[in-house]
Amino acid sequence: MQIHCLYIYVGRKKKQTHQRPARKASLAASYDAKSIRLDVRTSDPEHEYDIEMQTTDKKDLPLRARYYQSLMDIESTQRGAKYKTLKQNVVIFICLHDPFDMAEPVYTFKNLCVENGIV
Repeated sequence: MQIHCLYIYVGRKKKQTHQRPARKASLAASYDAKSIRLDVRTSDPEHEYDIEMQTTDKKDLPLRARYYQSLMDIESTQRGAKYKTLKQNVVIFICLHDPFDMAEPVYTFKNLCVENGIV
């Protein structure tokens, strides 16, 4: 079910093979760093996916997404690997509230160059 939802959300046809979704995967950069628990995690050859269910409005989703993505990168990158081997991270928050109070059903964020809008 989660895999099919991922394809609908990211606009792909169901043709690539995903890893079996893992539930409640824990990640930390080091033993004394803040750890996270990913609700559902899976991947395909080009992407790492994390699906999170948010039941409370903590007003920190942008920073939380950034932190989750950084730990996903650390965990999936081997020592000596080239940066070009990093997969794209997709963090999906399913919220019971409107996190930005703008009445949109979906909010999509990407890193981009402010000067020319290129990702």
